[in-house]
Amino acid sequence: MALVLLDLFPFFLLLLAAPVQGQLQEGVTVQCYSSAADCTSNTNGVSLAAIDCCNRTGGGYISHSSLAAAQQCGACVVVGFDQSCVHIGPSDAGRRYSFTADVLLSTPGAPDVTDLDYVISRESAMLVDVADYLSSDFAGRTNSFLPERFSIRYLSQGNAVALQPTLSFDYLIAVETDPGDPAIPSGVVLVYRRLSITIEDIDIITVGLEPPSVFLEGINAVAVIGRQVITYESPFEVTVSLERYTGPLSHDEAAVGDFDLFDFTEQRSVVFHPATAIDQCFEHVTFFMPRDNIVELQEVFRWRLSVNDSRVRLDPDKTTQIVRVDNQDVFSIGFKSLNVTIREGEVASLTIKQIGDEKGGIDIGGFPESRIYSVQVKHKSGTATNGSDYSLNSVVPRLTYSVNNALNDIPFTPITSIDDNIIEGNETIRVIILPVGDNVVQVRRDRQTATITIIDDDTGVLSLERGTYDMIENEGTVEICAVLTGGVLSTDTEIILQARDNTARFRKAEVRFAIGQATFSEGGGNQSITVILGGGQLSQEQTMEVYIDNGTSNGISLGFVTFGTGVLTQNRSISFPVVDNNIALEPDKHYLLRLRNIGNIGLGNPGTMNVTVEDDDVINLFLERGLYDVTENQTSVEICVVLTGGILSTPINIYLFDSQLTAKYQFDYIFFNFHVILPPYKNSTCVTLYIVNDNIKETLYEVMYMYIFRVIPSNKNLHVDYTWSTVRIQDDE
Repeated sequence: MALVLLDLFPFFLLLLAAPVQGQLQEGVTVQCYSSAADCTSNTNGVSLAAIDCCNRTGGGYISHSSLAAAQQCGACVVVGFDQSCVHIGPSDAGRRYSFTADVLLSTPGAPDVTDLDYVISRESAMLVDVADYLSSDFAGRTNSFLPERFSIRYLSQGNAVALQPTLSFDYLIAVETDPGDPAIPSGVVLVYRRLSITIEDIDIITVGLEPPSVFLEGINAVAVIGRQVITYESPFEVTVSLERYTGPLSHDEAAVGDFDLFDFTEQRSVVFHPATAIDQCFEHVTFFMPRDNIVELQEVFRWRLSVNDSRVRLDPDKTTQIVRVDNQDVFSIGFKSLNVTIREGEVASLTIKQIGDEKGGIDIGGFPESRIYSVQVKHKSGTATNGSDYSLNSVVPRLTYSVNNALNDIPFTPITSIDDNIIEGNETIRVIILPVGDNVVQVRRDRQTATITIIDDDTGVLSLERGTYDMIENEGTVEICAVLTGGVLSTDTEIILQARDNTARFRKAEVRFAIGQATFSEGGGNQSITVILGGGQLSQEQTMEVYIDNGTSNGISLGFVTFGTGVLTQNRSISFPVVDNNIALEPDKHYLLRLRNIGNIGLGNPGTMNVTVEDDDVINLFLERGLYDVTENQTSVEICVVLTGGILSTPINIYLFDSQLTAKYQFDYIFFNFHVILPPYKNSTCVTLYIVNDNIKETLYEVMYMYIFRVIPSNKNLHVDYTWSTVRIQDDE
C-alpha cells in the first residue's frame, strides 16, 4: 500500500469526536480487572488511566462505557511512539529527531495488530509558520503499518526575529475504520499514546547593563539597559535591583552600608516592546542617590539585571554593574573666635571648630579619622614681628571625632607674645588656617582668619632735658634735647618740637601733607588731597607744587597750591585723579606723592604721602542661558559663559561640569571641554556640547545639566552664578 503524506488534523478531530469501538486514548479512566472473569463477576475493579491498566502486572482487562458490551473484557494493546515528550531549544540547532510508531505494550495473549491501517496525524492549531522552526517537517501519514518511522530536523540558523511564540503540537496515532479497512480484532482494546513536541524560537535576544558613570549624592542615577540589535515579536520586562557590594575595594573606596539611606529592596522595571532591529535599543531606569550628611569615601554598590522571559538571555558580562557614588558632604571648619586680645608676655589661645552638623567615622561608614589631613596655621600679616614681638607655633593637633561622630573642637596656642620693654604701641597678628590637602575638610572663608591684638603696656616719659635755655641773639644756636625715661622705643621716632611765640616771634613756616597715607576706591571719583601750612606766618605769597614721584626727575605734576600772608595756619586742596577704567580684578595701584618747594618755605613731616587706589569693579560670571532646547539632528550646541559688569585684564580659568539625568553621556551627548579660559578683555567664551543622533525612538525629551564648577582665581569682586542650566534634547525620530 502506498504511503501518502497528509495533514490529517481536521479528519482526526472528527474521528475522535465520538466514541469508537475498541479504541481509547491513554488518559481515559477505565475499570481495570486482573482476569476476564472478573470483568463480569466482580464489580470492584480499580479505576486507572487506560495506559496504566495495560501496564498492570498480570491484568489488563478493561471495562469502559465507550466500549461495546462484547468488548468490555479482553486484550489490551498500547500503540504509540517510542518517545512521549520532546523539548527542542536553541542549543539543538541543526539536530535531527527520529521517531518510531509501534506497539508499545500488549497484555498476554493479545493478537498482533501491526497489520492494521494506521493514521499518524499532527494536532495543533498551527498559528505560526512551522518553517520558522523546522528545516525538515513531518505533517502525518495514512495507511501505515507498524512499525512506522519518521523524522523532523530543527533549524540550523534563525530568521533574525527573536521571541517568536513557542511552537507546541502532538503526533497522534489511530486505526483507520473506514469500510474496507481491516477491523480491530475482537476483544482487543487499543490504547493510543501520543507524542508531544515543544519547539522554541532559535533566535536569541540578549540584554545587559551598560557601564555607568560616577554619580553624586543627592541626584538621580540612571541605569541604562541595552538589548541586542535584533528584531523581536514579544514584549519582555527587565528589572534592575540594588545590591550590596561585597567584593574587593581600593584604598579610596567603601561599600554602601547601613547608614547611607539606601533601600536595597528597591527595584525599577521597564518593558521592551516589540520592535525592529534598530528601534528602542536602550531603556533607562532611575534611582535617587540619597544624601546622608556623612563625610565619606567614594562608595560602591551593585546593580543587578533580571528578566521575566526565559527566552531572553542575560549578557553574563553585563548582568551586574558596579556603581560608584561620590560624596558631596564635607566638614567645614573655622576659628571659633575671630578676635583675641592679650598683653605682652601672654599666650594667645585659639580654637578651630566644625561649622555644620556633618558626621564621619568608619563605625557609620564615614571617612576614617586616621586619614584626615592635619590642619596648619600660618602668619598672614600684622604689625607685630615674629621673633621680636611673638613666637609662632604652626602645628595644630589632629582633627578627631567626638562620640557623636562630629569633629571635636581643637584648642591650641599658636602665639606667645614677648614682653620686650619697648614702647611700640598695640600690635596685631593675623593668622589663617591653611587649606587642607583633600576635599574632605574645607576652611570656611569667613572664618579662616583670626586677629590677635597684643596690648603694649610698656610706658615711658618724654621731656625736654632742661627747663630753661639761655642764648644770645646772633651768637649761634642752642641744642634742645628730648629725653625718654622708663623704656625704649623700637624704631627711630621723629619728635616734633613746636615753638610757641611769646615776646620772640617764629620766623620759619613749613608745609606738609595733612596725612601720610590714604586709600581710595577706583569708582569713588577724583579725591581731594589737603596740604597744610603751619609753623608761622608768611611775609609774602608762596607756591608749592604737588607731584607724583614716578622715578623721573620731575615726576607727574598734580598742580600747585598757593599760600597767602597774614594767617598762621592755612589749608589748601588739590585734586588727585582717580580713573574708573571698568577693568575688574586688577591689583591695587600705589602712588608716592611729594611736595616741591617753589618759594622760600620749609618742608615739614610728612613731606610725602602714599596713595593706594583699590579696584572695586564687581563683575558677574554666569552661563548665558538657563535652558537650552536642542533637537537630536542639531549635531551640537554652544554653551557660553558670559561676563557682565566690566572687563578683565588677566585671563581666568573656568571649569564646567556636566551632570547626567535622563540624557546619558556618549548615548545622548558628548562633552569634552571641562576647562576653558576667558581671555583678557573678552566678555564671553563658549564650549561645544555635541548631540548624539542615535536614530532611536525615545521619550520626547532627554535632560542633562551644565553648571560652573570652579573659577580660578577667586576674588571677592568676582560673583559667580553656580546655578545649573538645563539642556533638553528633543527626540526627532
